Amino acid sequence: MEPKVSVLLPVHNAEAYVSEAVESILRQSFDCFELICIDDGSTDQSYELLQHYSAQDSRVRVFRNEHAGLVAALNEGLRLCRAPLVARMDADDIATPERLARQHRRFELDPGLWVLGTAEERIDEAGRPRGRPPVITGCDAVARALREKCVIRHPTVMMRREPILAIGGYRAAYKHAEDYDLWLRVSERGKIDNLDFIGLQYRMHAAGISQRCCPRQRLSTALAQATHELRRQGLPDPTDGMGAEPDLWTHSILDELVPEHAEFFRMLAIGFGALEIEFDAARFEHWIRKQNSTLIKQNSSLFLTSLAQIIKRRSLVDRLSLKLIFISLRMNPGRLVRLLLFSGRRTPNLDWD
Repeated sequence: MEPKVSVLLPVHNAEAYVSEAVESILRQSFDCFELICIDDGSTDQSYELLQHYSAQDSRVRVFRNEHAGLVAALNEGLRLCRAPLVARMDADDIATPERLARQHRRFELDPGLWVLGTAEERIDEAGRPRGRPPVITGCDAVARALREKCVIRHPTVMMRREPILAIGGYRAAYKHAEDYDLWLRVSERGKIDNLDFIGLQYRMHAAGISQRCCPRQRLSTALAQATHELRRQGLPDPTDGMGAEPDLWTHSILDELVPEHAEFFRMLAIGFGALEIEFDAARFEHWIRKQNSTLIKQNSSLFLTSLAQIIKRRSLVDRLSLKLIFISLRMNPGRLVRLLLFSGRRTPNLDWD
């Protein structure tokens, strides 16, 4: 029997959690599915674990590629899926038993629906509950909200395969926000919605993409919003056909479409790399004076972390350090103290792959 739903699971070095993810799909009350596992060049035991499940259950199909990143794995998976509906799944999350059944039922009732997410329960590394964020429902409300932020949780989604492929699938220009760019393009053409039902337990941990890749993700988010507005005005999208994310320092598209964001994240990059590159204190001080206060508030944690990296690497009594300490104390004195005392903690990387 041909599957009615293909579950798309990209995997990269996820041996700690991938078994739970796979088993949560195999336990679904809806059983007319296939599970497409794309191993993106894992160097741990992820591939071997996936092969074990494939040998035990014919619905599990495993493919292995050289490491090419999430966008390439997702687009490869979309091409391999055989069902008209594709459900996304991440290798560190857990699907609730009724997830596929409830989403499939909604698609049967609404032929115009392209994408359907669900609510989620957040869990920590050990699987302990950490809250349930609110979810926006209603196609019109979701489409409006998407213009401000991503209100569709990627690993909860079920979507119609053919229209998603027809609009180009996931785009490499939007690294770490490839889902948000896709939802914005969907909202311009078809219906997109959420079910107010917990379809997924979303695992929060330090190795997660949203934790490690926050700077690039936020820059890609701003770019997605800018190109969405261009398309709404009937103008061409300059990111069409781009095979990779625009370089932070050299690509003109960032200065044309999101100049304030580009300058802000360049400033952060200098702060995070203060030991590795020649540091121009006068230039950095000039950049701080130029920054958009709204951007600083929206990215206050990253901003303070960047300032703390510079303070730790300079004399505490030089002019720039004193200025940065003053700025940081006004914003969040407690966080500054924690950042200065716990210097061994991992800091974000703008170009994490």
